[in-house]
This record gives sequence, structure tokens and C-alpha cells, in this order.
Amino acid sequence: MLPASYTLASAQKLRNTFGGTLAREMAAVTETGWQGPFHSAYGSHLVEVTEIDPAHPATLEEVRKEVRRDYLRDRRQEQDELFYQQLRDRYDISIDEEALQNAMEEG
Repeated sequence: MLPASYTLASAQKLRNTFGGTLAREMAAVTETGWQGPFHSAYGSHLVEVTEIDPAHPATLEEVRKEVRRDYLRDRRQEQDELFYQQLRDRYDISIDEEALQNAMEEG
């Protein structure tokens, strides 16, 4: 379920949530107030724009936080993949082709 409101949602957040079309349409908004309709995979949206914060170069602190978050995410993914590989290495996996075929025909 989508949240009822977003506070200072970035273009990236809008793109990730609603898709590129809505994000591009919202980026063109220059006035506050009710805007739209905007269209996404979720349907049509009327949006009350209460504040517009123009794009600006990121501060060093903003970049530092983003780099740290990305680094930690990448490390977590690497650790997860290593863990899953270790689990896979502990088991022999075989497939009963006849049972698989029967299940596919029934389903």
C-alpha cells in the first residue's frame, strides 16, 4: 500500500515508487497547490504540492551518507551471497524429473 503523503520526495524516490513518467511530470511542476492528474502503474493521481525545493548540488555530508549507505548495502549483499553459497555447498540437490513433469502437467 502506498503512503498517503510524501514529504520533500526526491525525483529518484518518485521514480522508484511511481515510475519515470510520473517523476518527469512532477519535475515540471513549478507552482504549489493541487496538480495533476499524473499517471503511474497505480493509476491517476492528484497531488497537492505544498513546497518546492529546487535541485541543488549535494553537500559533502549528503554524499558521505549516501556513499556509506551504498557501501553497507553492497557489503550486506556480498555477505548474504557468501552465506547462501555456503548453504548450497552443504547439500546435494537432485531433481526427480518424472515427478517434476507430472506436477507440471497437473498444475
